[in-house]
Amino acid sequence: MAANQRHESSLETRGKIIALWDVGYTTHEIADEIDLSQGGRESFAPPPGRNKALEPDLAYIQVTSNLADVNINSTASAVDNRISNANTNNNRSDNTNRTRYDLRHRPVSFYPNQVVWRKNFVLSDASKFYAAKLADKFIGPFLIHRKVSPTTYELKDQNGKVQPGTWNVEHLKPHPHDD
Repeated sequence: MAANQRHESSLETRGKIIALWDVGYTTHEIADEIDLSQGGRESFAPPPGRNKALEPDLAYIQVTSNLADVNINSTASAVDNRISNANTNNNRSDNTNRTRYDLRHRPVSFYPNQVVWRKNFVLSDASKFYAAKLADKFIGPFLIHRKVSPTTYELKDQNGKVQPGTWNVEHLKPHPHDD
């Protein structure tokens, strides 16, 4: 092979690398696509000033599309296939995670005047010789005053006095005898 032919072959290979890079191929995918058996290793670094995250530069693709070995349509369809495979994998993962979450999630809804217990949030106090770990985990009973949102409620005590604040269903549980 003459030096001039080797130079042209190198330019064609470099043109293919630029076209594949612009379409979105990674360096490893480019290495699989380019036949380097004709000799020498080519650099797979992105062209200077090119950013893979940017949209493909159509000027580069049009310049290199005149080369005999570059098939932009098949390259674009390969990228589309990879994107659709990634979307399929993401959807499958979402469904798996949703199923696992739903196994441990129980929807809870309370109605007005239902008897519930609320979680007791206390802190230990050494000066008063009080250990929070010995405190009741839930206190009550309380009555549901009103539903503020699908997951929060206002409470009132047995005397009808509305308690300050709202309570998430995570911190409420129905009274054992009120099923």
